[in-house]
Amino acid sequence: MPGGKVARGKLTLYFGTMPIFKGRDMEQMAGRFIGFVRDTATKASNEYLRVRAAAVSLNGSALVLPGPPTPRLPTLAGLLTRAGAEYLGDELINVDPILLRIHPAGLPLLIDADDLSLFPQVPPPVGRSRAKGSDWARSAMQRHPVLPETLGSQFSAPVPLGWVVFPEIRQGAEAHLEPLNAADALFRFTQACLNLHVWEDRALILIRNLLEEKPVSLLVMSSPEQGIELVRTVASRMMREVRA
Repeated sequence: MPGGKVARGKLTLYFGTMPIFKGRDMEQMAGRFIGFVRDTATKASNEYLRVRAAAVSLNGSALVLPGPPTPRLPTLAGLLTRAGAEYLGDELINVDPILLRIHPAGLPLLIDADDLSLFPQVPPPVGRSRAKGSDWARSAMQRHPVLPETLGSQFSAPVPLGWVVFPEIRQGAEAHLEPLNAADALFRFTQACLNLHVWEDRALILIRNLLEEKPVSLLVMSSPEQGIELVRTVASRMMREVRA
């Protein structure tokens, strides 16, 4: 174009005849593709209890952050990974019902484009997709795949559960941790379970046993950066005590 400007063409990614991505950024298209394949492929994978959660490994134990569908879960996992933890999952983990270990999904983090500024190691997006619909649909279209190696870390091997932290963003709140009673923790965890309909009562028994044996907290924060800073200061001591 005049003046040496380059106009990037619009990309469209199809699954069969259904368009699942429209935009100008190749990284965003790759993120959408990885997320779509992951969600499609794991729907029939029920040998594990599948949980919607961010997770990392610290001192040989898993720090698990279950939550509702939100683009901030991968950001939480990314911030912890950048701080030195090993990466397990950004919003999907597998719980082994026999050995009670947390297994990694083995896929890159899918960081929302709005949060990429928190990760200076990652190149910024070129252009922006204008996804329509709900916040969830928008975030699904604007995610960038980021390998843990890019954040100075690596994928974790399967590890036992160490600490369950339920993240909750409240505008204007000071970051703090609150204890959760058993009933509230069980309810929140089952909401994050993606194949509860398959495991039914067995899942409830497994989750209850896990939560009774491990520390459980509610993390209240106004931003992921604020909350993760608090978790980092507590995590090392908490995880050492769990393993002891």
